[in-house]
Amino acid sequence: MQKPEFFHELPPSETLISTIGIYEKLINAAMAHGIKLTKGQMSPPKVFDPSAIVPPIAEPLPVQLKRIKSEGRTLVAGPHSFPNNVERILFDVPDDFQATVKVAVNWGGPVAAGFGQPGMSMSARVAGIGLLTTDGKKLNGNTIRLEAAGTEVGGVTGNLRHDQMFDAKGTSYFGDTVHLRITVNRRRMLKKGEFSTDGVIFTKLPGLVALGNSNAPLGPEKKLALFAWSRDDVPVKVEFSAPIIVPLDA
Repeated sequence: MQKPEFFHELPPSETLISTIGIYEKLINAAMAHGIKLTKGQMSPPKVFDPSAIVPPIAEPLPVQLKRIKSEGRTLVAGPHSFPNNVERILFDVPDDFQATVKVAVNWGGPVAAGFGQPGMSMSARVAGIGLLTTDGKKLNGNTIRLEAAGTEVGGVTGNLRHDQMFDAKGTSYFGDTVHLRITVNRRRMLKKGEFSTDGVIFTKLPGLVALGNSNAPLGPEKKLALFAWSRDDVPVKVEFSAPIIVPLDA
């Protein structure tokens, strides 16, 4: 299929290929039936019936293609939604791509002392874009996050299922709206994510733990994830634009 990144929850490629092949046989059989009718080679005339063909052709079950909507999405992560109730929106993506999203956050209030302290490396409230393994466990991403010391942009990495998500080194950020960008090679995030205040000029983040390159083995199957969570008593509301997903040459 061309432009698979425009759809999500696609059926396996084998299913699509098989379905297309069956429809091609049905079209060819219907055309042959029509030609016989127009030439008077069918007496008496009959209605086309694919089950009467030798061998018979059974029409395949409908394949639902779910196109990614162009409008943005809103997530509301409730109090203490991490780790069991992390809000997320998932997208199917190619192995090599770049994705950019605009994130507007309503933090709901300040953070009490105790989050983001030296050695803790876990922000109170987080929103971002990243790669999530299909089993829902491992996540690497770029985020805007709130801690006691203020707002930062930076990477996040770890295991959602085991409450082991940690902030990578970030940089202070002044504002509640940011454009975040990730670049993925062979299902692995490149070391440097990017952020922007206007969506035009992007700055590299200090760093992420994951690294992709053309010689690296293909990583495990993953999906693009927009996500948000809160570790304290205050919910966080996040408005995401529709992510711009651009396939890249391997």
